[in-house]
Amino acid sequence: MDDVATRPQGAGNGDRGGADGPGRLLGLLVFVIGVGLLIFVFLTAYQEFSGPAMARLGVPTATSPVPSENANAAASDLNVSLQLLMKAIFLFVLGYLSSAVAGRGIAMYHAARLPDAPE
Repeated sequence: MDDVATRPQGAGNGDRGGADGPGRLLGLLVFVIGVGLLIFVFLTAYQEFSGPAMARLGVPTATSPVPSENANAAASDLNVSLQLLMKAIFLFVLGYLSSAVAGRGIAMYHAARLPDAPE
């Protein structure tokens, strides 16, 4: 017969005997850091794409009778476009990594709540 006094604390009574308080706290902390990084990425994206670079991109340049000036204006527009594209790629990567950090935090929290594996 199984004696109640010999069972580990929390075993057999529906409690999660393997719950790890510090692990849960660390999981929540990592999750909050990930969410903070996501907020930072979204705010940075908003500032970058509502700033002067987008305004410069939409301003039509006056055509000049001198072809070299038109080429310089087109090169300037291409430069601004490439800068915006690079910023968008960078912000996408940061957002992806931030969401991965938040996901790892949730996974750590969930793993800390699971009961120990049966022996």
